[in-house]
Amino acid sequence: MATLRSQLMEYNQIRDAKIPDHEKLPKTCIFYKHYMQVECNTRIADAARTQIREDKELLAEIGNGLKPLEMSNEQEIGGKKLNPDLSIKLN
Repeated sequence: MATLRSQLMEYNQIRDAKIPDHEKLPKTCIFYKHYMQVECNTRIADAARTQIREDKELLAEIGNGLKPLEMSNEQEIGGKKLNPDLSIKLN
């Protein structure tokens, strides 16, 4: 009986060592709620950073595939001549 009790205590110690501290807390505990909110915000921030990086790479690939627009002073839009140095309103 004593050996069984000692084995059970060893098992409980090992199990407690492997379970993170925040999971041992009750779900209504303020620390638990704060910890889980921080974890959630961290995951969201990481996902946003990943999405931004992927979008930058995609836009860079698209930009590399486009050739620059060559404008001359003779080009017109809506009867107005385009000046490449100035921005004009077409309305």
